[in-house]
Amino acid sequence: MDEHPLRYFLLDRDGVINRRSSYGHSESWDKFEFLPRALEALRVLAEHHYAGIVISHQPRKCEAVASTNVLDTITRRLLLDVALAGGHIAHVYYCRHRIEDVCDCYNVNTGLIARAKAEYGFPLEESYFVSEGELDLQAASDAGCPCIRIQRDAFLQERGSKEEPYKVASNLYEAAEQILASTPACGHVYATVQAQK
Repeated sequence: MDEHPLRYFLLDRDGVINRRSSYGHSESWDKFEFLPRALEALRVLAEHHYAGIVISHQPRKCEAVASTNVLDTITRRLLLDVALAGGHIAHVYYCRHRIEDVCDCYNVNTGLIARAKAEYGFPLEESYFVSEGELDLQAASDAGCPCIRIQRDAFLQERGSKEEPYKVASNLYEAAEQILASTPACGHVYATVQAQK
């Protein structure tokens, strides 16, 4: 039996791992830009036996600039760069529907999250979902996942100053710290390592 079983966390792509483009989505690898400390966050989580599962909305209205082939190229390069940095993304799921299509990828049956759970067998209540999008966060919360909202100005807010349905982080690295701090098996070890730095 594995001494360190793999845990999973779910995360959006645009605005969490990479900077959003003017289109809202990266239209080519040349214009794909990792956000500060995103690769470091994925590496730290992997070191603590966490694998990420990306669940991202890439609507058809962007097909002119993000065709299936381009999206596949971006995904392959993303996975390669994350792996080279020491991170681990186990799978990438995309919803290609427009919001007006009313698909079940996010809403109704929260299909992509249910599919990821069926294929990887993780407990939803222990698997954080990280995103900056309200619809994505609501879908994940409805599915039973604890959520962390990426909010750039989170560091300016006093903790507990207002009612917030989700945890809040300024970036993926801060979200990773919260995930590790909430994990009984590694929270103490991680806090000790951080204190020694």
